[in-house]
Amino acid sequence: MYKGDTFIIKILFSTSPHSTAVQWLSKEQISGGVHPFLFTQCQAIHARSFVPCQDTPSAKMTYNAGVKVPFGLTALMSALPTNNNNVDNDGQTILPSSSASMILDFFESTSTTTNACTRIFTFTQPLPIATYLIALAVGDLAYKELSPVSRVWAEPSLVGAAAYEFAETPNFLKSAEEIAGPYEWGRYDILMLPPSFPFGGMENPNVTFVTPTLTAGDRSLANVVAHEIAHSWTGNLVTNRSWSDFWLNEGFTVFLERKILEKLYGTAMYNFHASQGFVALQKTVRDLGSDHPFTALVPDLSGGQDPDDAFSRIPYEKGFYFLHYLQQVAGGPAVFDPFFKSYIQRFKAAPNVTTNDFKAYYLDYFGTTVPAVHDIDWVTWFYKRGMPPLVNTYDQSLVQASYDLAIKWHTADILGVGFDNDNANDNDNDGKGKDLVSTGPEGTSADDLKGWSSPQIVAFLDKLGELRSMTPLHPTTTRKMNALYGTMLDTTTNSEIRCSWYLLCIKAEDSVAVPLAVDFLKQQGRMKFLRPLYKALNGSRVGKVAGRECFEKTRGKYHPIARKMVESDLGLL
Repeated sequence: MYKGDTFIIKILFSTSPHSTAVQWLSKEQISGGVHPFLFTQCQAIHARSFVPCQDTPSAKMTYNAGVKVPFGLTALMSALPTNNNNVDNDGQTILPSSSASMILDFFESTSTTTNACTRIFTFTQPLPIATYLIALAVGDLAYKELSPVSRVWAEPSLVGAAAYEFAETPNFLKSAEEIAGPYEWGRYDILMLPPSFPFGGMENPNVTFVTPTLTAGDRSLANVVAHEIAHSWTGNLVTNRSWSDFWLNEGFTVFLERKILEKLYGTAMYNFHASQGFVALQKTVRDLGSDHPFTALVPDLSGGQDPDDAFSRIPYEKGFYFLHYLQQVAGGPAVFDPFFKSYIQRFKAAPNVTTNDFKAYYLDYFGTTVPAVHDIDWVTWFYKRGMPPLVNTYDQSLVQASYDLAIKWHTADILGVGFDNDNANDNDNDGKGKDLVSTGPEGTSADDLKGWSSPQIVAFLDKLGELRSMTPLHPTTTRKMNALYGTMLDTTTNSEIRCSWYLLCIKAEDSVAVPLAVDFLKQQGRMKFLRPLYKALNGSRVGKVAGRECFEKTRGKYHPIARKMVESDLGLL
C-alpha cells in the first residue's frame, strides 16, 4: 500500500436496540395498525449510534446505500433514489465504491422473517453532507405529487391531509431560489412521520421529515416547511464547523425562512414573525436565566458538553436578531440581500464555516462602502450572555391587535375588573367553573378572535404569558377566556394554539386545563410542546402529580432524545 492508493474497508455492524438515533415503532403505534415503522434522528451527535462515522459537522461526506426491507414496505433516505424496483432473496446488492456505501437491513436480530421476500431500495447522495443529515425511514408509505421535483409521503390514510397542508411547498422552493441561489439537491420531498417524531421538522437532504402536529387543516403551520427548505442552503449546503457555531445554521435559516415568507406574503409578514421571535427569545432567556452560558450566541462547548443540552431558541432567534441588525447596519435589504446570496455561493463549496469566517466575509464585503460596520461590537454580540445588546424595531401592524387584546386581559386581571362572579367559587379551584358567564373585560367580546390567523392567536396568548411572567393569571381569568373564546382555544386542532393555551392555564393553576394538557402530551412527542408543558405541570400545584404520572405511562412512546430531555427537565436523570 502506497500513498495515493485507494482501497475499500468493509465494516460489519449492527445497531443496538438502544440506539438514540433509531426509533422502532410497533404496528400498534402507527395509524394504519398493520406494519411497524422505523425512522432515524441523527442531529446533533446521534449518527454514531446508527452507523460507524466521524460524527461531527466538520466531517462532510457523500454516500451510497442499499436498504433491504420486507416486500410491501418503502424505504426513504436523505439521498436520491437510484433503483427502487428490486425484489431480492439472496441479500446481494452492489453499490458504487466512489464514496461511503452502506447496506442496511430492516430487521431486528430476533426477526423470523429475514428469509421472506424482500425489496432493496438503493440511494446515492452526491453532495457532501454532515453526518447528522444521514437519515432513514421505513414503513407503509404512500405519496402524492406536489410538483415535478417534490412529493409528500405519509402513511396511506394520512397522505391526502399532508398533501393539502404542504401544497405551498413549490412556492416556498421557488422563492428560496430567488433569494439564495439555485437549489442544488435535485429533489425536495417531505415525509410526515408518526407523532413520536421529536421535532417540528428535520432538514434531511432530499426528504425533509416533519411532525404530524403541523396538520392544522388550514396550512397555518406550513412556515415550518419554509424553514426546512431554507436549510437546503443554510446548514446543508453551508455547514457550521462546530456545534458552538450552530447559530450559523439556525439563525441564518430563520432569517431565510422569514425572507421567503416576506417574498410571498409581504414585509408585514416578515415583521410579524420577527416580533414573535423576539417574544420567544425573551422567554427563553427568562427561563434559562440571563447569565446562563447557553444564552450566548456562540456558547462554549469545549468541555465535551452534549450539544443537545444546549439546544434552545437562542441560536434560532438570537441568531436571526443579529442578522436583522447587520442588515440594518449595512443599509437595509436592498444591499444586504445580494450579500446574503454571495455568502451562500462563497461558502457552499467550503468544507465548513465558522463564526469568524462569517465576520471576516461581512467586513470584507461592506468594509469599504459602509463605515458603520466597523463600529459593530462583535465580541458582545457573539459571547455576551442574556439578551442582545441593542434593540431592533419591527413594524407591528399584523401583531398589534394581538398585543392590544393581551393588554386588556392582563390589565383586567391585575385590577380584578369584571371577575366578581356570584355563581362560581373559583377559589377552591375544583376544576369546574363551567357556570362562568361568557363575558370578558370591557372592550372584549366573543368575536375578538374571529378572522384571526392561528399565529395571531398564538401571539395574543404568548404576549399575555409574557406580561404575566412574574405574576401568573388568576384561574378565574383563564376560565373567563375559555368561556368567551372556547371554540378557538379548548376545541382547536391547532397544536401551537393548544400548547400556548395550556401553558397559560397551568401557570394560572387552572385545573380545568390539566387533563387537556395530559391528553395532548399522550398524543404527540414533539419536544417543542413536551418540554414546556411537562415543566409547567411539574412546577404547578394542580398538575404536578398528573404530569409525573403521564410521563411514567407515556415515556416509552417518546423518541429517546425527547425522553432524555424531559427526564432532565423533571430532574429524573
